[in-house]
Amino acid sequence: MINTRGYLVIGNAGCGKTSFCLSMKKIVFIDQEIPILINLDSGRNDCFLKFDINITDMVISDEIIPELHIGPNTSIVYSVEYFEKNKSWFEYKLKKFVKNSFPCHIFFDFPGQAELFTFRFLFQKLVKRILSMNIKLVVVNMIDSFFLKDKSLTSFLLLIHMTVTFNIELLQIHLISKSDLFKKKNSIANLKNCSNYDYTYSVINYHAFTFFWSKKISYDFIHVVIQDFFLNIIPFSIYSLYESKLVYKKIKHV
Repeated sequence: MINTRGYLVIGNAGCGKTSFCLSMKKIVFIDQEIPILINLDSGRNDCFLKFDINITDMVISDEIIPELHIGPNTSIVYSVEYFEKNKSWFEYKLKKFVKNSFPCHIFFDFPGQAELFTFRFLFQKLVKRILSMNIKLVVVNMIDSFFLKDKSLTSFLLLIHMTVTFNIELLQIHLISKSDLFKKKNSIANLKNCSNYDYTYSVINYHAFTFFWSKKISYDFIHVVIQDFFLNIIPFSIYSLYESKLVYKKIKHV
């Protein structure tokens, strides 16, 4: 598929992945190109959201739970695995929208289950399936700015994102979502320049530790992750048209 780019939007639950996809859809329309939204969360029951390709047309989480006697998280993982194995269904749906004469941008809205991207090989298999369709892929890795207020949650999220970076051999863009909710506006401005690690570390607020060794271990850990993996981190708010255009330009030309 010529002139077709795909964006795998991943991140923790509630970080704003769907809002990001909808925001990018508007920007792509403004750029006079074709946006395609694909929902891969089988637990989504939002009738007011219209996706071009929806996994709920093939499998629904609420129907899997009583039939297979599994929990909500496992049902979503099973749904993505079922989607990955049914490549023909996905290709058939996609060919209705993709036209080789027009640039096309496909946004894959993934569920927030971390096990999809860490210790399972399901995500890697799905990536290979999509790449076999001659679609150029970029991973959009999102972090909810709300969790940056907590030291343990920040370490947990950064470790997950580092694991994803190791597991997926694709170009990645890291976004801090809901940047408009930051109390200190200058924190967002300074996060845009992550080469200054010491200031980035202080923005994340890693200064109040009970034990000195805990502070040193956390400092070294965050230093490795941010300095080596998060040099392209971008604060993002769906309410800012300027930031939306900036992110779109970044992921389009990465």
